[in-house]
Amino acid sequence: MMFHVLGYTVLLWVCCNAQNDGCGPPPRRNNEELTDLAVKKTYSHDEVVTYNCRPGFIKLGRIRVKCNNGNWEQQLPRVECRKRPCGHPGDIQFGSFELINGDEFVFGSRVVYQCDPGYQMLSQTNYRDCRADGWSNDVPHCEGQWAFKHIMPIIVTSSC
Repeated sequence: MMFHVLGYTVLLWVCCNAQNDGCGPPPRRNNEELTDLAVKKTYSHDEVVTYNCRPGFIKLGRIRVKCNNGNWEQQLPRVECRKRPCGHPGDIQFGSFELINGDEFVFGSRVVYQCDPGYQMLSQTNYRDCRADGWSNDVPHCEGQWAFKHIMPIIVTSSC
């Protein structure tokens, strides 16, 4: 009989201690960073931390994660940071562009421009990157190659 009482006592002790386990540092997330940069070594049961989006990402709502019995659990509603949209990169006259990174005009994507046949690019760069603050570079320019062919060269002669 004493064994059963001791068994229940041990079971009760294990059960109660497991429910009050703390957590280690919150998980590192790809698109988010902790709001409080002073990360502690341990967090108590029911303690909550919040995340902000990294540059180039946006969210609607707050990202909250709670220490629950030794595990970190995201609180409802589940909010995630998504890549920031840049909008349309801009069309080019006498040319076109191709989206080469991703399938949307969002943070991290790149478009590469090319001129139509018979035209050449006047700009130094032929691409635009979607960055945290919008599109890089200006929209490139194409000009007809015939304009370059019809320029008369200046012949300089020396009369000595």
